[in-house]
Amino acid sequence: ILIINEYSGNKGVLTTKLFEYLAAGSPILCFGPADGAAAKVIQDTSSGITYSPQEISEAANWVNKLVPGHRNEGNIERYSVATQIDTLISKLQS
Repeated sequence: ILIINEYSGNKGVLTTKLFEYLAAGSPILCFGPADGAAAKVIQDTSSGITYSPQEISEAANWVNKLVPGHRNEGNIERYSVATQIDTLISKLQS
């Protein structure tokens, strides 16, 4: 479970916990803004789902449908440390 607290500016939040979950291949249940940065990463990598804090029933249904032991197989290479470092170096050199 990844929780993005409700406050002004929370749409841009990317926590280190998100990247730990991606690396672990764990299905991610995120409570936060559906149009936020974390939701975009989760959707882009097919790693889970994002619900608003008010959508508890929907989230519970999603959790109940998970297969025990399921691991995400989405492409997370774009968010790997190596890729991020290469991107940073490339931008610094240009």
